[in-house]
Amino acid sequence: MVRLDVLVNNAGINRSKRQTSADGIELTFATNVLGYFLLTRDLLDLLRASAPSRIVNVASTYASDLDLADLQFQRRAYEGRKAYAQSKACNRMLTWALRGGSKAAALPPTQWRPAWS
Repeated sequence: MVRLDVLVNNAGINRSKRQTSADGIELTFATNVLGYFLLTRDLLDLLRASAPSRIVNVASTYASDLDLADLQFQRRAYEGRKAYAQSKACNRMLTWALRGGSKAAALPPTQWRPAWS
């Protein structure tokens, strides 16, 4: 039987200029947020079948500047640091959303914030 005991989502890019993915999504958001979401969604059944298992979403001390009305920096000036900070705030929200879902309750996700050494 194939098992997956731990999924660690640890994507993080920071671009100085606004770029988009092949799908037209702002690249920092696509990588840092949608990457976590899609990989987790695609592996959720396997994680549940492998219980007890865990999801660890790597966040950042820089998580901030969340503007839910402009996640892709289409209306405001693009700043790489703000795009990164916003994406990491979204990672926290994704973790909280996963914890709150009744189906995901058997898989309590965890946030981890690495520190500078």
